[in-house]
Amino acid sequence: MKKNNSILLLFIGIGIILSSCGGGASMKDNAYLGQLPSISKKYQDKEDKYDEKAKNATDMDDAYKYGKEAELTDDEGDKAIKDYLATKTFDTPLLFDGNTEYKFDVLDLNVEGASKERINLIATVKIKEDIKNKYGGFKKTIFAYVKAVDKEGNTLGKPTAMASMFGNKDPFTAEAEAILKGSIGNLREFEEFDKIIFLSKEEYNTIK
Repeated sequence: MKKNNSILLLFIGIGIILSSCGGGASMKDNAYLGQLPSISKKYQDKEDKYDEKAKNATDMDDAYKYGKEAELTDDEGDKAIKDYLATKTFDTPLLFDGNTEYKFDVLDLNVEGASKERINLIATVKIKEDIKNKYGGFKKTIFAYVKAVDKEGNTLGKPTAMASMFGNKDPFTAEAEAILKGSIGNLREFEEFDKIIFLSKEEYNTIK
């Protein structure tokens, strides 16, 4: 009996080890975003499964149960992202390809924060020439258009626009600097994220 108990405990121990190894292996550590994409993928995928079950349920009680599970998973995902951000610092600037068509140069690009679906980007730009509207006055807002790619150049998520802060105090004169912000998603697709590419407005309009 003791021998059988020992064998049983051995198998249980092996199972626990294999289970923990498997869970750790599923969380990828991106060079720039850390585990944010994997956390996002874990909870979004789980939530999608519950939503699908709720949608296809033929019993109202089951539909309600799966719907509540989806809501709970959504809350758990938000908390997991928040907890991770409390310990994660984004000290490494993001790689990016600039765009010579812009009237400004991008000096640096970084992550400012994240939600379960998106990462928030912040860029410092230097104006190359006065940026004016068609009436001759300085523009109130300037934009940049970006997409995320992996090392093979595959687009991740959907392109987005970044904009200068509303009510920018200083005019966009040559040599001035400005801050642009925007968010891009879907974060769960960013496990293999490599860099950000700045697009022309025309390029953005064709693929957005």
